[in-house]
Amino acid sequence: MRVKFTTTEIAMGVSVVLLISVLQGCGGSGGLSGCQCDSIECNYNEIICHLYPDISVKIFYSRKLEGGGVEYPAIIQCDIQGIDELAGTIFEDNEFLERCTLDQTTQETWPEYDGHYCRFDKGGMVGEKLSGKCAFAFTDGCPMTAAFSCTLQEAE
Repeated sequence: MRVKFTTTEIAMGVSVVLLISVLQGCGGSGGLSGCQCDSIECNYNEIICHLYPDISVKIFYSRKLEGGGVEYPAIIQCDIQGIDELAGTIFEDNEFLERCTLDQTTQETWPEYDGHYCRFDKGGMVGEKLSGKCAFAFTDGCPMTAAFSCTLQEAE
C-alpha cells in the first residue's frame, strides 16, 4: 500500500522537525550544549561542584589539557545568600541576572547574556549529589544550557 501526503502535510512534518531541533538548543542533551558550543569549545572531562557555605555554589566544567594542566570552559557561580534549602531553588529573570554568573579560564569569551534561569533539582549539603540545569540566553540569540550532576564539596 502506498501512502500519499499532501504538500501541506509534508510542510508540517518538516516544520515539526525544525522546531524540535531549535528547542533542543542546537546541541546535545547533557553537560554544556547549545549553539554557543558551535563557536566556543565546550568540551569537558569532569563537573566539579563547590559550596562556599552561606555565600555561593560554583560549578566547574573541567577540561584536562594535553601535556598537563586544567582549564575551565565554563564556571557558573550562584549567590545563595538567604537561601535556606538549595534543592528546589530556581533563579529566574532579574534574580538570575543578579545571582548567577558565567565565566571561563580559556582564551575564548562568553558573549553577554540577558537572562534565563538556573535551577537546583537535588542536593545542597556537602557530600550529596547536586544536580540541576542552568540556561543562558545570550544577546547574540544563541542559547546554551549547562546541566550538572556532581558531589558537592566544601570549598577550601
